[in-house]
This record gives sequence, C-alpha cells and structure tokens, in this order.
Amino acid sequence: MPTRYPTLMLFHIVINALLMPELETELCQLEAIPDGGSKEFYPNGEALFAVRQGSEVFVYRNSCPHTGMPLNWQPDRFFDVEKKFIQCAVHAAIFQPDTGLCVAGPCSGESLTAIPCEVKSGSVFVHLPTSP
Repeated sequence: MPTRYPTLMLFHIVINALLMPELETELCQLEAIPDGGSKEFYPNGEALFAVRQGSEVFVYRNSCPHTGMPLNWQPDRFFDVEKKFIQCAVHAAIFQPDTGLCVAGPCSGESLTAIPCEVKSGSVFVHLPTSP
C-alpha cells in the first residue's frame, strides 16, 4: 500500500485488527527450546520457528523473504555453524536472531515475518491472527 496515503494505511490496520482478532496459542514450555537454539512449530497449520536467547524467545514465520521457501535445512536447524545467525538453507542469507533482519545475502535489508510472542509462567505463547 503506498505510503503517501497514511490515513488509508491507518484505516486498513484498524479494520484488520477488528476483523482478524488474535488467538493466543501456547507453543511449548520454554525449556523445550534449547538456549541458543531453535525449534519449529505448526500451530493451526502455520509453519513457524522459535529461537531462544536466555529467557528471550523470538518467533518467525518459516519463510525466506527472498524465495518463500522454508529456512531450515533439517528439522529444528535454523542457525549457521557458529549459531550466531539464522541462515537460509536455500541461498545462505543470514538474519539476526533478535530482529529477523537480513544482514547478508540476496534479501539484504529485508526481514523475516515476526510473530508476536511472550513467555508466561514458563510457557511460550504466540498471538496468531484468526480468520474472520
């Protein structure tokens, strides 16, 4: 949507929020995601993955912004060899784990689609839009 129509953009955001309320879904216990590691999930049939850094968890849609292909090369394997960055198995694009920003590769400057999440009482929850 063009940015020259900020009022229209705001209207679109408000309407989507009203028509597509979020569904809080429990993914797992925090301990199920290894510290410094990752794990994939399929809540409501949606391909997601979570990365954990200490007590923080970041959840993304498992889709490369460049190709739309899944990022992992094996189940639950999303990190590079040094476990510093999320790495796309298709073309080796590298993403920051805490922001999803691509810092190297053909989609440099683009970001993974972040999914709102929170840790409550030792469980990881995501907030997924529901269908109208």
